[in-house]
Amino acid sequence: MKIVGPEYIELAFRFAHEADPDALLFINDYNTYEPAKRQAIYDLVQELLAKNVLIHCIGMQMRTNIDYPLVYEVRRLYGYSPL
Repeated sequence: MKIVGPEYIELAFRFAHEADPDALLFINDYNTYEPAKRQAIYDLVQELLAKNVLIHCIGMQMRTNIDYPLVYEVRRLYGYSPL
């Protein structure tokens, strides 16, 4: 049995491009307003691009409810002045 290690994301992008060279390749994650998560995505994309992995777009989702995330956190992220 073979197990794919940490390079699985790189391989997924490479295999997807090989399977369909015309496909647009997106990396997508949620809660990207969180600084640590946003930085991790940025670092990952930079690493993949340095390895000549083709990525066309970064998708960012935000899951919300009445209590989370706090309004000021979202406003700070997107450059709105404080309430």
